[in-house]
Amino acid sequence: MVVRALGLQAKASDSVFSDTKGKWYASDVQALYEAGIIQGTSPTTFAPNNNLTRQQVSLMMARTLRYVGIDTKKYETAVSFRDINSIAPNARGDVSALVNLGIIEGENGYFAPSRQVTRAELAEILRNTLAIAQLM
Repeated sequence: MVVRALGLQAKASDSVFSDTKGKWYASDVQALYEAGIIQGTSPTTFAPNNNLTRQQVSLMMARTLRYVGIDTKKYETAVSFRDINSIAPNARGDVSALVNLGIIEGENGYFAPSRQVTRAELAEILRNTLAIAQLM
């Protein structure tokens, strides 16, 4: 959905990730990788069958916003979650930005960064991101 919203197309004809080669979504994954929106679990694997976590989705959506020119840094003011130390240090700014923008929220004082996102949550997070990016 992000690929289509941004109008991305892969430049490379072959995926950098061995576990997406030959799959129907390989060019979309490659396009997101080339745009800097996603990273793999290693330099050569993407792990497409793994569940997405709230932290991973936050990183991807923040990168999506930066891709369209939105300065997420100005939204990185601290948010207080009881599990703030469970959020990877390199993800705290992006999580804060998305929370402050109203894209994603915590629950009962927790962010739960390693909790799997449901399809419904992902749809809402994506909708919120695309609305802020003025892509819908």
